[in-house]
Amino acid sequence: MSPGLRLAALLLLAFCAHRASGADEVTPAQQSRMADVAVRVMPIGRIMEMAAAENPAWPGSADSRLDAERLACLRGNLRAPAYRKVVERRVADYARAEPARFAEDLTVLEGDAGRLFAKLMSAGMESKFSGSENRFDPTALLKDETPEALAQMVLLANDPRYTPLRAMLGIGAQIVDGESGRKVGQAAGLTLMLPALSDAMTVCNVRFEEL
Repeated sequence: MSPGLRLAALLLLAFCAHRASGADEVTPAQQSRMADVAVRVMPIGRIMEMAAAENPAWPGSADSRLDAERLACLRGNLRAPAYRKVVERRVADYARAEPARFAEDLTVLEGDAGRLFAKLMSAGMESKFSGSENRFDPTALLKDETPEALAQMVLLANDPRYTPLRAMLGIGAQIVDGESGRKVGQAAGLTLMLPALSDAMTVCNVRFEEL
């Protein structure tokens, strides 16, 4: 092969490699959309604000050693914007770890699967924090949904191929029924809330033993 042809071949290979690598790049806009939908699917920010509204000592206990100033600091840093930052970090990590599947997973969460998942998770978490766990009825919540939408939700909840996506959402187990869904949702809530609490404690100079 002549030097000119060899150079042309190398340039073509480099161009193809660049195009191939770019195909899996996750854009900032995609990451922002994923954060938007993840916040809806796992509404921890709203749950934290509900807990704060119901309990003036939250996140501390009634006999905590926190002074009023640091308690106010903690509560101010445990609102929806703080949770959004936690989600954005998880989404950025996911984009770096799973660029090839990011676009497909985003489509799944923005569709019926994510919508129904959000409906169940929101109801399950709110039932836990409001003390109405016995009134959580997944069947009643989903009774008007189409079979196609329900099938998509079941895939998101159970299919092994969505294990990485569920993990990004803080869900460490498959959901096989309403009871397991409630428990998984509550565990996921803690998984996602703890980083926000840790960040707030650092900002407000609070130790765990003071809560």
